[in-house]
Amino acid sequence: MGGKCCGSKIRKRSKSPPHQLNTDLLSEPLVIYSDSRYFKPRQQSYYNRLLLEEAPLLEISSPCKWETAEIIGAGSFGRVLFGRDLTTNELLAIKEIPLIGLTNLPAVSEEVQILSELQHPNIVRYLGSKTTSECLLIFMEYVSGGTIRSLLAKHGSFSESLIQVYTYQVLKGLEYLHYHNIVHRDIKGTNILVTKEGNCKLADFGSAKKILGLEMTSSVTGTINWMAPEVINETGHGRYADIWSIGCLVVEMATGKPPWSGLKNHLDIIIEVCRTDKCPLLPGSFSDDARSFVSLCFKRLPWNRPNVGELLQHPFVNQLEAPELFRTDSTKFLSDSPNN
Repeated sequence: MGGKCCGSKIRKRSKSPPHQLNTDLLSEPLVIYSDSRYFKPRQQSYYNRLLLEEAPLLEISSPCKWETAEIIGAGSFGRVLFGRDLTTNELLAIKEIPLIGLTNLPAVSEEVQILSELQHPNIVRYLGSKTTSECLLIFMEYVSGGTIRSLLAKHGSFSESLIQVYTYQVLKGLEYLHYHNIVHRDIKGTNILVTKEGNCKLADFGSAKKILGLEMTSSVTGTINWMAPEVINETGHGRYADIWSIGCLVVEMATGKPPWSGLKNHLDIIIEVCRTDKCPLLPGSFSDDARSFVSLCFKRLPWNRPNVGELLQHPFVNQLEAPELFRTDSTKFLSDSPNN
């Protein structure tokens, strides 16, 4: 299909002055949205379109013609489609966000703004955005190797050597983000894409936020198994919350499971994270360097955790500057995984 999304059609809106809601939408059920505006579903869609029309950043260099195929991902925001730019023949990942029911447009706009400013080999490449009458489309490079989470599901837990390489690459991407005053806030295996050559790329900036200097943010966002204590407690968090999540990512890769997966429910995780000094353990075969690295990430007080630059100097990853490590196909490392 060429340049279409969200299959169902909506009624064409009548012409009305800019920034004024159509009165023909007033008969629909009332929905209360988080930004304190009171809109009905198609009113919200119309209001969102008005705002998007004022945001030129949302029309940056998007493909003029494209086609989509199967769904390759889905979430509360909508879905991700596999696609192709019909002009350049480049493969695309197209994030499709319906405007009807979209209640947090500022966060979506911030995601696009952040993506448009990023350029790093360990961060997924943004190609442009476009709005239709029904959807916001975000075009990104297609990364064919899948996610760390999908590789774990396919191959089982990773070897320590593979974890070192992937952790180093994720840290390089995170170093770039933190240097540009951006916190990711949702680092986990599902949000790390891997190319067929074995290069990791940070993805999904739906929770990312730009901060100034030592500024903290207090909104709770992310996935609870990877959340730092200060995020759960809503005491304010910044870059060091990402460091905690790096520790969780290492545990995820080493065990093949989310951290704290042995606990029964979210309440048990909250108690364990916020009220005890326990942290997820690595398998017995892992080195002292790996254990030291993870224990630093899991310091309860955020100011006791190292920053990204300090982690990159840790013996667990600081021997990985050699370029040949990153030219090696990831299947070589995966073949060394304990379950293969």
